[in-house]
Amino acid sequence: MKYRRWRPPPIMRENPEEDFFRPDCDRRLPMRTGEKVFTIGSCFARNVEGFLTPRFQVPSRVNKSDVPADIAAMHERLTADLTIWHRYNVFSIRNSLAWALEPKHPDARHRLLEVEPGRSVDPYAGCHTVLTTADAERVGRWIDATISTVRDCRVVIITLGLSEVWYDRETGRVLNSAPPRELWSAFPGRFQFRVATCGETLQELNAISAILSRHCADGFQIVVTVSPIPLLATFRETDIVVANAASKSILRAAVDQWSNEHDNVHYFPSYEMILNSSSKGMWLDDFRHCTIDSIRRVVEFFLTEFVILEG
Repeated sequence: MKYRRWRPPPIMRENPEEDFFRPDCDRRLPMRTGEKVFTIGSCFARNVEGFLTPRFQVPSRVNKSDVPADIAAMHERLTADLTIWHRYNVFSIRNSLAWALEPKHPDARHRLLEVEPGRSVDPYAGCHTVLTTADAERVGRWIDATISTVRDCRVVIITLGLSEVWYDRETGRVLNSAPPRELWSAFPGRFQFRVATCGETLQELNAISAILSRHCADGFQIVVTVSPIPLLATFRETDIVVANAASKSILRAAVDQWSNEHDNVHYFPSYEMILNSSSKGMWLDDFRHCTIDSIRRVVEFFLTEFVILEG
């Protein structure tokens, strides 16, 4: 390895390109131009997939024009920003993959919670908008059909976002994000906040490996990264910066063990790249979301330094 001793991150310079942290990478993942790549995870995954096209086919990337007309007509929030594709924690990623690839599993039949007669929501892995139960089931089938395309992809990119999760006391499942207002009203006291441990996170990651192993082609590869986007707010009684550091550290530690224990799991350090670059040009004004240019640089580094691109 070229860099084994600590070196300071870039400082503010006149040339923004010199402010971008480029880590030394000891892994080289062969990828073929035009092959199918699947992305799943937090909102950072949605940003990354936009820069993978048109060089690769990305069946997990859904544009507003791809939304079926009957689903688009259900509710404006379903297609306004496509947040129904965000999977913020390892539990919701595992749920989404399991329910799409193994629909006969008994667990998959109980994913909706009815907040009032005939109206339901899917809080575990997908749409938090309250719809008629029939419409919610239809949206779920569309989501499953899209996610099931992972079986046709040799490379799966997973981006982890949160360790702070909400737990359903009755079903034992973890929600994708904080319960919407309708769930609090319908089920008072049912949901409990907690922080997933490193051990739980690793257990879920191993479950994800097992699901993909059962359904993807031999030789499939996983690229995993941790989103640099910090928590918007914390439910813990501590400063948001402290809570965010703990949350990301849990994910990073679990991913480190996961990638070391599986030859087909590769950690890509986008988290370290963003955090160790000069803040100039890395962040939007909210100092929380990455600029489009910074994400472009991360993906370019991935394709030139982390990947052996063939064809």
